[in-house]
Amino acid sequence: MNNKDFSTNNIIITIPKTDDDIRGKAYVHYTAWKEAYKGIVCSDYLDNLSLEERTKKAFESFKSAPNNLIIAKDKEKVIGFCAYRNICADEDLKDTSEIGAIYILKEYYGKGVGYKLISFALNELKDTKQTSLWVIKNNVRAINFYKKVGFKFEGKEQVVEFGTPITEVRMIKVNCL
Repeated sequence: MNNKDFSTNNIIITIPKTDDDIRGKAYVHYTAWKEAYKGIVCSDYLDNLSLEERTKKAFESFKSAPNNLIIAKDKEKVIGFCAYRNICADEDLKDTSEIGAIYILKEYYGKGVGYKLISFALNELKDTKQTSLWVIKNNVRAINFYKKVGFKFEGKEQVVEFGTPITEVRMIKVNCL
């Protein structure tokens, strides 16, 4: 599994190897939601997020799909993660892979961590025709990032409930086969 390690500028992209890695992933997920979605998602919803619940879910999801998660580490500290899969959950998309989540701690914004994570994931998914993801419509920072790495809006929207209804938009990137 060490063939999934990637290092540059002191940031290592790797698969989680220890329980501390999974706990670090959970911490990033919990913290990044509060940082990235402030002013986008209902504050009551964000205030009620639980690190304990996020940690429990992180261990459960890692057990069911360990090869679909990579983390970014600065020394021993987990600072970001990306979850992906070869088969998209959206039934209307065939031969499509999916980025399910990508989160980075705010203090690492603009340092290339997100680019390293998504580049690694897209390389793992290169054998599918395209890759999709869902992003909150008002999350301008994330949308601009996805556009920079080649994702484009394809027109589909869905409403999800995060304390209040939130619109997500689907973006697609055609993979080079």
